Amino acid sequence: MILLLIGPGVASSSLAVTPRINIRYAFNDNVYGVDDEYEDESTVTYLDYSAGINLVWREARHTLDLSADAGYQQFLDLGGAFDDMEDVEPRDFDFVTGQVGAIYRYSGRVITFELSDDFSRSRDLQKTFGMSTDAIGYWSLFSNNIATVTVKYSPTPKYRNRLSYRYDTMIFDDQEEVGLYKLSDSYEHRVLYRGEYDFTPKTTGILDAQVADRTFSDIEEIEAANFRIFQGYLGLRYKFQPNSYLEILGGYANRDIYDLPDNWDLKDTGDAIGRIALVSAAPQRYNLEIYADRGISLYGTNIFFVYTGAGISGSVNFSPKLAFLGGCTYRQAYYDLERNDREWLWEDDRIDNILAAQAALVWDIIQRDGEGTLTAQIGYNYQQRDSNIDDPGDFVDANGDGFPDFNFRSNDTTTGMYYGQITIKPTILFGNR
Repeated sequence: MILLLIGPGVASSSLAVTPRINIRYAFNDNVYGVDDEYEDESTVTYLDYSAGINLVWREARHTLDLSADAGYQQFLDLGGAFDDMEDVEPRDFDFVTGQVGAIYRYSGRVITFELSDDFSRSRDLQKTFGMSTDAIGYWSLFSNNIATVTVKYSPTPKYRNRLSYRYDTMIFDDQEEVGLYKLSDSYEHRVLYRGEYDFTPKTTGILDAQVADRTFSDIEEIEAANFRIFQGYLGLRYKFQPNSYLEILGGYANRDIYDLPDNWDLKDTGDAIGRIALVSAAPQRYNLEIYADRGISLYGTNIFFVYTGAGISGSVNFSPKLAFLGGCTYRQAYYDLERNDREWLWEDDRIDNILAAQAALVWDIIQRDGEGTLTAQIGYNYQQRDSNIDDPGDFVDANGDGFPDFNFRSNDTTTGMYYGQITIKPTILFGNR
């Protein structure tokens, strides 16, 4: 980190300015996430350029954090199934990337107020929703904006409350020129509450609840269903050391589906949810999280699932300049035949077993005050989905001719992405730290 002190400054005021430039080269060996036993994978090679800036202003109890990145993702080569698409060129997939964030925070003795807005433009649904979506692949281009208002109330050091309201919009691009159909745009209101009480210096009780309403737009003649979600947890956290703890949460989630199209019969669903996490960290040495959880899908227009999973993630610092980042997760997603109104489609309930792994090496080529100002990173991301709905015989044969009554597509898939990137991000500080 490069620090530039200009003038004597003001004791309670500072401004940190961090410009940044990022260049990433990536190769994806199955961009649409298809089963290579039945379809040719579509491969892509692309460059991702971006430039941005981060401004952090602090004065007494006030903090303003502004960030903006703009870039361009340039596709260099298409392979595999794309070889059969004569009218598709790499440049047809190019798109402008963007990420904008703003946070204002007032930190009082008892009350903290926070107002934030985050905008991003991407193709990665799983990065946005994590385990709560069945999307695998890198294909549908969308813009996502999340505006949040948060109030934190801590009447005593032992008792903490956080209440948030969030408005989320997700708008998909129309990409018919490259053979992709437009997905439904969606809008969500969500209220979240979390309360914590320290029974002892090491033991904390937790209440966590949220309620949401997500609506989807219709696409031409295809209608979409909307839904409301409520979920709540009760739990405990036990702290072994200042940076190590075990957290156990258990609760219930319910999804209420409404505005169903006439030809659909999706069922409301509720299920037990929970999470167990062991977290350990040693500053400047390592971070580790091991967890197991159960939950329900939080996104989707007409198909929903309950999942059970486990994973491990963390980082290890080999030296002050060299670190390893990695993680591995396993998830089993269960799609109930009747709840999803798929008796006409599948012979049995659908069960997907999903394995995902990530690994990266990060090297701070140049550092200032312990922060990387010139950083290089190489990494690999892997995903595999093994589904029991992966053969024409797993689908209903309404005509009795031995074949499903539509274009068959297996739910099995394996994807991999290799990448390397360079980031430049010096920091200039005006005033006092």
